[in-house]
Amino acid sequence: MLLNEEVVNELPLSAEWFGIISLVVFALLLAIAFAFRSAAHRHDPSAFVSHGSSGTQGTAGH
Repeated sequence: MLLNEEVVNELPLSAEWFGIISLVVFALLLAIAFAFRSAAHRHDPSAFVSHGSSGTQGTAGH
């Protein structure tokens, strides 16, 4: 029985590439989310109707 030997499993890529790949994946996910940011406005304009707001700031009349 050998107790002094290390088990070494080599990674398929260097550590820097794992970081680069993860940044690219997150950037792609951000781009996809950014592409759909106004999808609700294109399909259901009544969902964003201002319910009685006059557009002025303040609490007068409420």
